Amino acid sequence: MDDVNLSHFLRAFFDQVPAILYIKDADGRYVKINPHCERTFGISDADARGRTDADFFPPELADHFRSNDLMVLETGQTLTFDETAIVNGETKDFLARKFRVRDERNGKYYVCGISTEVTRLKRSEQELAAANAEAERASRAKSQFLAAISHDMRQPIQAASLFLGVLEGRIDDSKAREVLDRVRSSIDAVHGMLGDLLDLSRLDAELIEPTRKPVPIGAILQSLHAEFAPQAELKGLTLRCVPCHHDVATDPDLLNRILRNLLANAVAHTASGRVLLGCRRHGQAIRVEVVDTGAGIPMAQRHKIFEEFYQVGNPERDRSRGFGLGLAIVRRIADMLGHPVELRSTEGKGSTFSITIPLAEPRPSVAETPAASIANGAGTGMDQRHQILLVEDDPAVLGAMSMLLEEWGLRVMNAQSLDELGAVLDGVAGSPSLIIADYRLPEGATGADAVALARKRIGGDLPAIIMTGDTAPERLREARANGSHLLHKPVQAEQLRRVVQDILNQARPASAISASKADEWEQGLSRLHHPG
Repeated sequence: MDDVNLSHFLRAFFDQVPAILYIKDADGRYVKINPHCERTFGISDADARGRTDADFFPPELADHFRSNDLMVLETGQTLTFDETAIVNGETKDFLARKFRVRDERNGKYYVCGISTEVTRLKRSEQELAAANAEAERASRAKSQFLAAISHDMRQPIQAASLFLGVLEGRIDDSKAREVLDRVRSSIDAVHGMLGDLLDLSRLDAELIEPTRKPVPIGAILQSLHAEFAPQAELKGLTLRCVPCHHDVATDPDLLNRILRNLLANAVAHTASGRVLLGCRRHGQAIRVEVVDTGAGIPMAQRHKIFEEFYQVGNPERDRSRGFGLGLAIVRRIADMLGHPVELRSTEGKGSTFSITIPLAEPRPSVAETPAASIANGAGTGMDQRHQILLVEDDPAVLGAMSMLLEEWGLRVMNAQSLDELGAVLDGVAGSPSLIIADYRLPEGATGADAVALARKRIGGDLPAIIMTGDTAPERLREARANGSHLLHKPVQAEQLRRVVQDILNQARPASAISASKADEWEQGLSRLHHPG
């Protein structure tokens, strides 16, 4: 290898490198600066020699530079600093590295430094931080907005849904029942959209904690097939189910929500042909697929369909087709469970959505309990010895709820405020079996206050249901804290019947109720909100 003059190459590097290079002696006097430093600060190497930072920078900045120099000289370490300097009246940021060098000819130590301007990078970081803060603020505002409109919309729908529950048992005329069914279908559509808002609010609140366990995937698919087959038949579609006989490790309620959204989309967006719901073994996992013969999804829109409020082929924002939250909820729940979601689509031929779920060991068989039988629809009457405290300030909802509970054979004691509740409790004979309270009550009182008052007067851990149209995260946390069941309006009559029946059929001591409520809350809310 040829010998080279190293000092020549170092001098060329010193002169040509696009960074600030300098050498200072132990007293802080400049010995040498490179051309880039000259151009940056507008001073020549000859003028800089023998002078210190105090000659070029404000006192506090010069003292800071000197402190860093002394640290390097004393420790001998190579140190990196974020430094700020004023250049031509403009504040600029630099990333500076300083190290100590000993001159063998005179035995003296010098500080060598290299600085790179990072002003633009720093500003980009600040802008990114500001953008992230704004995004978080917008996300919080979105959650508050969804909670507010959800509450306002749920109140009148709640009353209508409960009155339909009363009428359903009293109408025998076929034409009238057809009208009733159409009204219920319309209410169910709105209920589904509000359910999406609730799911989104719960995800934003980070209150959903998956409970993974072995689940027979075949049973879930068959249940969904039975649920959606009538809808498919009305559209002239063939809905086929190909189940498999394996257990998967997942949260059954959350998985059900994912597959229900995918299947609902497939049926809604397929004009003719068929929809297939099936699963197949894929290594140590099961891949569940929802296949349709719809119009397919254009390539340019595939990365958008999992965004909130985005809908393919609905630029007019036709609200009869929902809010466009279904696939956004699918993606967020799937990510939470660790179940990858994939999309394959061909325009004009259809789409396939798939979700991959790990296999699990088969669950031990469990005999169905009486409560489970009732939840599946067995039995309609309830024990007339049960007394129900009902606290609701909206006269329409109060009237509908009272009629519905009495229709089920229950005795109802009504109150529209905390004062009225106190008077009712003073005159009650025996112990009520359950309190159902709206969350928002007059004079700033809440359903939680009503529950606390009733429990204090009765002297026991009274089972409680709090009903609210407010989807704010605080409501979810508050219900969990006081051991109440939380139902979001509008609650369908059958949903309410199931949870009331379940509570009344529990023969546990009152002291045991609150200990289990917090554990059951998340799973129970999901089950009641999405029946089936």
